[in-house]
Amino acid sequence: MTIPLVLLAILSIIGGWMGIPHGIAHAMGIHKSFDTFLAPVLGTFEMHASLGMELAIMGVTTLLIIATIYYAYLLFVKKQVRPVRDVEALTGPSRLIAGRFFIDEFYRKYIVQANDKFAQLLENVVENRVVDNTVNAIGTAVSAISNRFRKIQTGQLEHYVLVFVVAVAVMVALLI
Repeated sequence: MTIPLVLLAILSIIGGWMGIPHGIAHAMGIHKSFDTFLAPVLGTFEMHASLGMELAIMGVTTLLIIATIYYAYLLFVKKQVRPVRDVEALTGPSRLIAGRFFIDEFYRKYIVQANDKFAQLLENVVENRVVDNTVNAIGTAVSAISNRFRKIQTGQLEHYVLVFVVAVAVMVALLI
């Protein structure tokens, strides 16, 4: 298990250097060849924030992460608050966060159930009525036509030659 984790760590570092902000890479003298890798296919698009803006965004993000870690430390280590296990017992933003913004419930109700109802409609109307009836009608028509043509097949070579000669004569007459 250690080897896959080491490989993932190395790939994470490589991926991080690929996504290093332009201003920092430029200031450090790093040529970002990944930026130009797909340029022949996608073209180039140059829009970069200034170095100061990139550093400010990274600083604010880092401060927010540190503040969140400190808040969690105060709440769960110092005050030893135990999280409520039942989402229903929470209120307000705590309920929303503990319920993962209820995205799963929304997805299940408005996407999955709607998709299931549409699939059921397609099965009942399109599949059972239209497709099945069309296939059955084609099978019945082929069976009826084949019953009529079955009488033509006598097994006598003279009849087959006669039909062939008549068909060739009709084709020649149509072409002339």
